[in-house]
Amino acid sequence: MIARGLVNIQGCNQIFRKVEEATQSLLDCNVLIDLVDAKCELQPAEIEAFVNESRPYPWPQGSKIALVSAPESEQYAQLSMLSFCLSARNVKIVAFSDSKIAVDWLADKT
Repeated sequence: MIARGLVNIQGCNQIFRKVEEATQSLLDCNVLIDLVDAKCELQPAEIEAFVNESRPYPWPQGSKIALVSAPESEQYAQLSMLSFCLSARNVKIVAFSDSKIAVDWLADKT
């Protein structure tokens, strides 16, 4: 999935819902969400509220999500916090600033 433009916490929610809808019948599904051309505006308090207030995502145990950000440290830090908080809810999700490393992680079966 490729996202462009402004991505705030509501946009993240929409992205995750679309991923959920598209992959609900698939087992061991790996998803790369490309946010390189997006402008992320995710505040720490919003991220924590989003993760704590949203229902758990029914993400299959063997599936992974890779978030790829622009190499700017602020955007990467925001996506890293989001992925860290979601991983505490049993979602295999990691933020990357390099798409090749993200693809390698998705391909790794361990």
